[in-house]
Amino acid sequence: MNKITFYIIRLVCLVVVGCFFMSFFVVSCQGSEVHFSGFEAAIGVNKDSIDLDPAPMLFIIPVVAIIVLLLLSVPALINKFENMNSPIKIIPFTGMIAIIGGAIGIIMHIIANNAAIERVRSEGRGMISYKTGIGFTISVIAFVILLLLPFIDKIIPKKS
Repeated sequence: MNKITFYIIRLVCLVVVGCFFMSFFVVSCQGSEVHFSGFEAAIGVNKDSIDLDPAPMLFIIPVVAIIVLLLLSVPALINKFENMNSPIKIIPFTGMIAIIGGAIGIIMHIIANNAAIERVRSEGRGMISYKTGIGFTISVIAFVILLLLPFIDKIIPKKS
């Protein structure tokens, strides 16, 4: 992969970590909206009389981004990974790290969203509504970019 791709991957990982501290979930009850960051949802908080139980599995989302960031930021590791054989011949091993990280991140977002919907459905009795926040949405987009970037890198011709 070229240097620009590595820089984009690093930026995307930092965006994911930053989004974890933004509005991840929005709960509406009797007309008022309460925003919860991914961090608040992971540790569990009580905001405006809405008690949120801890969901520590949410910590997997920024941890995946941090692991990908670390693995693809250390030059010695990058050189080692570049020389390893990838299971998919057209994608280098460094690209596989980004693809796996992106896939895990997307799966974790789906699991978190489904768990939140189920919780609102079972406990809200129609009085509470739920939607994802801007941090959640941007984080999903960032993980999709992380997943697709190694493929896009192969399509874009290299400058000689």
